Amino acid sequence: MLVAKYLNHLPLYRQKAIFGRAGLAIPRSTLAAWVGQCGVHLQLLVDALRSEMLRSRVLRADETPVATRPAALQSCCRIAGCRPRLHSQRRRQDEFTARLRRCSL
Repeated sequence: MLVAKYLNHLPLYRQKAIFGRAGLAIPRSTLAAWVGQCGVHLQLLVDALRSEMLRSRVLRADETPVATRPAALQSCCRIAGCRPRLHSQRRRQDEFTARLRRCSL
C-alpha cells in the first residue's frame, strides 16, 4: 500500500477502488490510518538515520543538476535558510551541517 501511494503516486481513493474490485471493502479512513501507523513505526528508522548522518564529519549528496524554475529555486533557498550566492565548498558544508543539527525531525 505504501509503495503504491508513494512510489507509484496512487492516491488512497484509487487504492480503495482497486481493493473494491478485488472484493475487499476497505474504507479510505482505514487506509489513511494504516499510512499514519506506518509513519509512526518508521520514525525509529528516521531517527537512527539522522543520528548516523550527524555523527559523520562529511555529508555526501548527489549533486546532479536538475532544471528548475527560478521561483522554485528561490522557494527552495528560503526553506533551506540560505541566499542564492556563491560559497566556498567548505563553508557550504559547515552551514548545511549546522542547519541539519538545528533541524528537528
